[in-house]
Amino acid sequence: MNHCALLTVALMGHQVNNVLREGTGHLSHTFAPVTGVSPPRPLVAPLRTALLPVCAALFLLGGRTAGLTAVPLLVIWVAIQNWRLSNHVWLALLAVALFQTVPAAHIGEVARFLLGGVYLTSGLFKVNRQFLATAQSCGRLIPRLYSKRLGLPLGDGVLFGAPLLVVTVELYLGSALLLNAPLYPLFTVAAGMHFIFGMTGNFPFSLVALCLWAASAEPATGFGWPPVARLALVSAILFGVGSRFGTAWIYRHVEAGTVLCGVLAVLFGSSVYTMAASGPFADSFISPRSWWTALGVLLLAGNLLSVVMGLRTEWAFTMFSNVRPHGRVRVLGRVPRWRAAYFELSLPRSFPEGLLSEIPPAILYQATSGVNVVYGPVAFRLERLARRFGVSLRPVPVTYSPSSNTFQRGTARQIGPRPGPLLFPPLLPRDCSMPVLR
Repeated sequence: MNHCALLTVALMGHQVNNVLREGTGHLSHTFAPVTGVSPPRPLVAPLRTALLPVCAALFLLGGRTAGLTAVPLLVIWVAIQNWRLSNHVWLALLAVALFQTVPAAHIGEVARFLLGGVYLTSGLFKVNRQFLATAQSCGRLIPRLYSKRLGLPLGDGVLFGAPLLVVTVELYLGSALLLNAPLYPLFTVAAGMHFIFGMTGNFPFSLVALCLWAASAEPATGFGWPPVARLALVSAILFGVGSRFGTAWIYRHVEAGTVLCGVLAVLFGSSVYTMAASGPFADSFISPRSWWTALGVLLLAGNLLSVVMGLRTEWAFTMFSNVRPHGRVRVLGRVPRWRAAYFELSLPRSFPEGLLSEIPPAILYQATSGVNVVYGPVAFRLERLARRFGVSLRPVPVTYSPSSNTFQRGTARQIGPRPGPLLFPPLLPRDCSMPVLR
């Protein structure tokens, strides 16, 4: 099985998902490039559209040389993303780069380590009071919003226990994978968890994770196909479940979102069924003596330390953990010394309509409504775009006040926003007691 090609196809699903959620502007907008730089805007949409199919074709049709050629192309695609670098995009890029570097016989070992590291990291970041024991826990808010939208009653006991259940499962999976426990029972637990994650709005991450499970568990003869009639029946059921209970309301067009939720449920669920029905898994084991294991330990430790030291939270697998720059969340028992500068923006009195061709109205409203504060590099880009149209968004630095748990206008020397990569969330509520679902 060509795992690099599968991961690239999963990223194509991620892009389709974003286009249906945000419109075709997702392909061309450059108002907040995640690396702080972007190619000329006329090139952005063609590159975002073409690079993933080209990479998939190179992985499928070429040998090692073609695969090594595809990796920098995939790096370019990731580098020109806008607004947010999703955790699963970073995970897929990391996996592809490692798969093209290590010997083919050790791909399963690398995939297992990546999965274990992601689950363990994500679980550890959720071990904080705000996630486990407050009404603003993302672990309670997501199922509450989901059930309310679908009219599915969830009792207080379920909502109260959901955060603890998520942490327990993630820590169990991460520890068991890194300690070389048998894969098949772990896969059944992970598949159920990822299906729930997918149904509540994050199938792109679930598909990337599933590709890594396939890489870590594929038998030497490959996964066998179940009978066509059974696979068709399972797919039909999955499409019905996905289209009925998926988060279709998050898309611009509910009808298209309904179909996409059904299709993503089929892709994920039928793949899980195929893997589970194909026979024994190949239990790849992590060798403590290999250089790629040492590299993996360094990557895992560096990821944890970067958050603990307050250097970043984006693409660090702090997914829905209530960990955020500033605020009262302790990360691994420590209050980080955050290095994230945020700004207050406001609309000018005379507003040039042409600016809306560069910045989506919803983003501009959220950034200037006074409810949110804007991360420094994003504020820099928005202000630079505004000045092209002869106006200013008047960025004012804000500082976090521990006593009030809010962002307030700074009293120190006024320093304007500076360019740079997006290491922290683009927007945060001014009131730090408010949740950030990310």
